[in-house]
Amino acid sequence: MRLVLDTNVIISGMLWKGNEDMILQMCDKGELQNFASPEIFIELESVLQYDKFRLTGQEIGELLQLYLGFTEIVIPKERYEVVSKDPSDNKFIDCAVAAEAEVIVSGDSHLLEQREFLNIRILKPTEFLKIIDSF
Repeated sequence: MRLVLDTNVIISGMLWKGNEDMILQMCDKGELQNFASPEIFIELESVLQYDKFRLTGQEIGELLQLYLGFTEIVIPKERYEVVSKDPSDNKFIDCAVAAEAEVIVSGDSHLLEQREFLNIRILKPTEFLKIIDSF
C-alpha cells in the first residue's frame, strides 16, 4: 500500500512507542510504501530541531537517515488548494497525488476534516491500523 505520513505521525513514531511507531516499522519492513516530497522532508528536519525534543544534531541526522531508508521522495507536479484553514498542509495532498498514494495518515485536524481527496483517504493512525487489511 502506498501512503504519505504527516510530520506529526513521523515524529511520534520516531520518538515514542505506539500506533505511529507500528506504522513506521511496517514501512521499514517493506510492508507499506511511504512517500514524501522535499517540502515534507524539510519540515520534518525543521521540527526535529525543536528544543522540546532535546535531540542532538547527530541524533537528528540518524533519524533522518532512518526515515530516508524507507521513504521514496517524489516531486509534486501539481499544487492543490484543499486545506484552506492551514494551507501549509496542502503539501501532504500534493505529495499523495504525485505518489499515487491510497492513504494519508495524519493527526492534523485540518487534514482529517477533508476525509478524502481524489480517492486518497485521510485517516488517523488508529483508523488506518484498523482498516489496513481491507486495502
